[in-house]
Amino acid sequence: MQARKLGHCFEYPLPCRKVHGKDTSNTLIAESNTPQLSYSLEQPNDDIGKAFYATWFCNGGAFLGNIRYTLSMNNPSAHYFDIEIFADNLKNSPIKVVMPVWAPGSYLVREFSRNVQNFRAFGRDRKPLFVSKIAKNVWEVKTKGERSCRITYEVYAFEMGVQTSYLDEERATVNGAGVFCYVQGRKDENVELEIRPYRKFKRISTGLERRNNVFFAENYDHLVDSPIEIGNQQVYSFTVNRKLYEVSIYGSGNLDTRSFIADIKKIVEAAGTVFGEHPYEKYVFIMHLLSERGGGLEHRNSSMIRLQRWSFKSRVDYLRQLSVIAHELFHLWNVKRLRPKQLMRYDYEKENYTNLLWVSEGITSYYENEILKRAGIYSAEEFLDALLDDIEFVEGMPGKSVQSLEEASYDAWIKHYRQDENTPNSSVSYYAKGAVVGLMLDMEIKRRTNHRKSLDNVMRLLYRETYKQNKGFGFEDFQEACEKICGSLEGFFADYVRGLKDIDYNKWFDYAGLSVRPSTSEGGFLGVKLRSQESKAYIASVMQNGPAQKAGIYANDEIISFNSFRINEKNLQERLAETKPNSTIAIIVSRDERVIPLDVKVGEQSGLQFAFEKIKNPTKQQKEFFGKWLGKKWEDPMKFEKREVPQERRWV
Repeated sequence: MQARKLGHCFEYPLPCRKVHGKDTSNTLIAESNTPQLSYSLEQPNDDIGKAFYATWFCNGGAFLGNIRYTLSMNNPSAHYFDIEIFADNLKNSPIKVVMPVWAPGSYLVREFSRNVQNFRAFGRDRKPLFVSKIAKNVWEVKTKGERSCRITYEVYAFEMGVQTSYLDEERATVNGAGVFCYVQGRKDENVELEIRPYRKFKRISTGLERRNNVFFAENYDHLVDSPIEIGNQQVYSFTVNRKLYEVSIYGSGNLDTRSFIADIKKIVEAAGTVFGEHPYEKYVFIMHLLSERGGGLEHRNSSMIRLQRWSFKSRVDYLRQLSVIAHELFHLWNVKRLRPKQLMRYDYEKENYTNLLWVSEGITSYYENEILKRAGIYSAEEFLDALLDDIEFVEGMPGKSVQSLEEASYDAWIKHYRQDENTPNSSVSYYAKGAVVGLMLDMEIKRRTNHRKSLDNVMRLLYRETYKQNKGFGFEDFQEACEKICGSLEGFFADYVRGLKDIDYNKWFDYAGLSVRPSTSEGGFLGVKLRSQESKAYIASVMQNGPAQKAGIYANDEIISFNSFRINEKNLQERLAETKPNSTIAIIVSRDERVIPLDVKVGEQSGLQFAFEKIKNPTKQQKEFFGKWLGKKWEDPMKFEKREVPQERRWV
């Protein structure tokens, strides 16, 4: 049934005009003092939401559900949200009310219930009902035959993360999994949310549909998968293929907004070429410009992204910011819809294990680079540099020899999100190695099919055969989809996904007439990572079987002397560069207030940094592959700048 269109207004600082029905794809709608944006609300084209919206529209927009939430923020300087849940049509007593322990997309038990206080329940006429806490995140309410009840509680929100919530007098950021409890057994019911903003807040940004300050979700999953920004943020808008995109920006920095929004639009256009559809009518980028490092979290038609406020002028830093945006956008297909079987129905009370995060996150990491290349934002050289970043990340983790990609995916809950000083030695990143495996698959498919097909075909096939059939995929489904496109890949998956075989990168880059060679740094090598702390030379990690470990240097040691001279973080690296490999140096470390002298035989750094070069005497096929892959003629000159390895990945 085709739902009728319903016009309504949003309280956003945008010009009031019709968007649907008018092509504004080449127009940036900048922030203004006009308080509202009017446009037609259309039935979503994703299967998940059709039934809900068809029912809602056919009933004149009347809400039919029995679960209603109210979110208030009367005292933001105390950082507490006030939440009320109204549950109607109660049939059993007692009822159980549950706070999730994790947020989908971030695979760590975060114990959100630790922020809950003053949990109460009331029947008719505000009559108190008996409440008892029966688990760390579960409250039991004895309803005593009441057909409805109201539940109230407070949530402390003072954590600036993309998975968490925050409230002060400047803004409110709501990540639903840590704010909204659910009534056990009622997660599939329609949901209504009324937001009562703090009196100084004028704008609300979210992917939820709304009437005034009342928002609608077809179920609890939809509610918590729709982050909300409330405050006085800047909001910008554009359309691509008649779909509305909003960019909500809190904070300030050295951002050139117009060029930034233009680049986001290019990213949206390029990302849509992979799956061939945008399964929503509206998408919202919620962005925070803060002083801390960035990150992002994906949602079904929105994303929460944190960007470092002063990182928009340097070309390298700016591209890193755009890669986060491309990554989170691509997730709206790969993981929000194209989803591992184990994540089809979220269990919010415990870990949801899957061995496929290397697909959901790793291949998404590969596509973030592909998208920037297709968008014309990356040059060919910048694209290849991004691939080297992933390769160096993998090769810089000795743990690649002890943990497979499957294992890394499964162990995300206990390893990836709980990293320590031994993480480089005990694990591999399913982001970085998954991206490398995505690259290898893409190159192999293109070679076998003479560029007629690519990894895009695999993703589209899997999308049709699983998401479009309302089911998730398993490892065997992904491998089968790859093999339908280009033939048997059993050895590939056995070696590089389930196994621990070292990757011969040149096997795949040779298809394009390129070789990747390890560079050997000048001077000596300790095999440690340093931790920035008052410019002192503190050890963050010690490489397994490296010179420092063999000499007895520990993580958290401070190196205070190098051959009888005082040392700090900067000049330690300078002194090492002046030291010949295989020579012995006298080190003094401070450990738990003790001063310990050690003799260290330094080594030579090799195989941790890489560089591309063109091979000599390429074949016609290699030149053609190169051109089709990079959009650049073989004869065109290429200039590779010296790349700076980020501090957290740098071994010295």
